[in-house]
Parts: sequence; structure tokens; C-alpha cells
Amino acid sequence: SPVRLYEPGAAVGTAVVGVCLSSMVKECILVHIGQAGCQLGEACWSLFCGEHNVGAQDGLYSGAVADGDAAFESFFQEMPSHQFVPRAVFVDTDPTTRDEILKRHKHLFHHDAISSFKTDCNSNYFEGRSMAHTFKIGEVVMDRIRREADRCSNLQGFFVFHAFGGGTGSGVGVELLHAMRDDFDRKIIMQPAVYPSDSSNCVVEPYNSIFTTFYTRDVVNLTMMMNNQAAY
Repeated sequence: SPVRLYEPGAAVGTAVVGVCLSSMVKECILVHIGQAGCQLGEACWSLFCGEHNVGAQDGLYSGAVADGDAAFESFFQEMPSHQFVPRAVFVDTDPTTRDEILKRHKHLFHHDAISSFKTDCNSNYFEGRSMAHTFKIGEVVMDRIRREADRCSNLQGFFVFHAFGGGTGSGVGVELLHAMRDDFDRKIIMQPAVYPSDSSNCVVEPYNSIFTTFYTRDVVNLTMMMNNQAAY
């Protein structure tokens, strides 16, 4: 709601605090889960870097910031070295994903914000949830998310990118979304979700999607649906 400078009957100090809070940058953290979530993440961050004159390889700012214009800091954190690092966390059970991201964006992301594990989930929702417990994926990734949240001064919420049809995106995604809701119950969680396309030939994708839809419907504030083929 709009912040009022003064309201009859209200303490002036409260109004001043409200004005200060309204002028602060409102940060968002992007969480990318599974192969589709990480691929979308790379595409999104390349776009964000281009829009805000931040180098996609090194995170260095190449433009001129006008006084008071720091809107891009909602998604980027400025480091002491004047490098702008995305407020992002990547996770995939496939061990090659981390290497591929760092190969293309060697100095852009925090290296500890990109997690990979020993084997993928074979496109199986239940295997994804099982692996989340076996390898303590939820604990590892939530620790990364808390670190990113601690770097924010006025965190507004999260964008969680994942596919409903994949094993990691569905199974691990459900576990992480529930953990995030428990830890950040007052924050907004947006869910850009990739749904299977009609041309999909994976027989388990519809089942993965049904389970994921059911178990995430009460933990997110808004789901934005994308067709897998169209997103690809």
C-alpha cells in the first residue's frame, strides 16, 4: 500500500521509517531447479545482463548509473570489487550442469550458489524426492538460499524456475518449495513453471506434473505457466 508522509493520530517517527523503507531497493532472489530451470536461468540472466549493461562473463558494469537509479540492484548485488553478481541459486542433480554454467559464465555467479550432485533423477518425481532426502539436497540448497537472503536488506520474494515434467524439477522442486515456505513464510514466491508439451514422448511427464501441481499449489503465490516446446 502507498506510504503516507503523515497520518493524523500516527507517530511522526513511524511515518519517517515508512518513507525510508519505501525508498530502499526491493531485492528478489531467483532459484533455478533442474535442467529446464537452469537453462531458463542462463537465458534470463543473459537477458538481465544485457538490459542493465552488466557483463555476462565477468559481471562488470559498463554503463553510467544516474543518481538514485539503482533498480538493477533488485537482481544484482554489488561487490567490493565493483562486480555485480546475480542474486541467484542453481541446483541440478546432473553433475555436468554446474560445469556447463561456469564454463559459459565463469566469473558472473557465486560459485557456491551453483550446486550439482552425483546422478540425475531419471525423469521420476518420486526418485527426485527420494534423492532430495538421501543426498540432503534440501539442506544444502536452503543454506545457499539463506546466504543470498542474508545479503539482501529488503528482500521481497523469490522466483522459482523449474519444470513440472522432469525428475529434479518436480521432485526436488517440491521439497525446496516447501522448505522455502517454512523459512520465508512472509515472502512472495513466484513460480515460472514449464509444463510438458503435446509433442512430449516421455510417458511419466504427465504423472510428474500432476504430483507437482498438487503438492505446490498451497506454497506459491503465483504460478506462471510455460509450454515446454514454446519455452525451448
